[in-house]
Amino acid sequence: MSLSCIAHVKRNSNNDGGPNRPPAPPIASFIGSTWDRSGSMQDMNGTPGPALYDWVKDACDQARVLNQDCYLSVTTFDDKSEKKIENVHWKNIKISLDDALNWTKPRGMTRLYDTAVSDIYRLRKNAQAYKSSLPRAVRDLNPRIVIAWSLMTDGMDNISTVCYQSTLAEAVRDAKANGCHCYFLAANCDGEQRGVDYGFDADNSLTFTADRECSDNAFRGISQQLRTATSGSQKTAIPRTLRQS
Repeated sequence: MSLSCIAHVKRNSNNDGGPNRPPAPPIASFIGSTWDRSGSMQDMNGTPGPALYDWVKDACDQARVLNQDCYLSVTTFDDKSEKKIENVHWKNIKISLDDALNWTKPRGMTRLYDTAVSDIYRLRKNAQAYKSSLPRAVRDLNPRIVIAWSLMTDGMDNISTVCYQSTLAEAVRDAKANGCHCYFLAANCDGEQRGVDYGFDADNSLTFTADRECSDNAFRGISQQLRTATSGSQKTAIPRTLRQS
């Protein structure tokens, strides 16, 4: 007879040679992604659409494998923010490649700060509401709930009216301090430095170019890091091999 949870109870040797039990997957994950669709994204040669489609499908596949409650949120922004998927359970997600292409079609200016700050606060609020809704007996066990968020943009904000760069940096740092995994993807600029300016860790920030192969590698790599985070792993920094590719 096989034990379906053997991977989560079998002890392995850790780096010190002692017994170490792998962490069990979180009972739920809340994954959000904020995508720039401003006019300057025209230079990306249509790569964001397929990347967004794959990102959603990968997140759903991961939740299916882990048998985990997973709620997805996707926002696109130019002059205005549009919530394309808002806290939807993976089993109820319906998206086509055409949807993703339409959602990311370039237009308008860049309302980056207002959109990103709103998204990250809303994602955390959704996770807290879920935890509060659990039965008391479950809450008392302090179950793990993972929150992971990514921001993709190619330029500087030029139209926000409420938030500033400092507001975004404060929101990201506060989210990280409370266990949220935050990733930054920057097209055609210094992603690591820009990420630090926005409150992200340099290790979780990535630069990519409009070249189709480079951008595909970047998007797939970040999807993999989000899957790693939702599985319960603590090793969620962007690996060197991804930066090289």
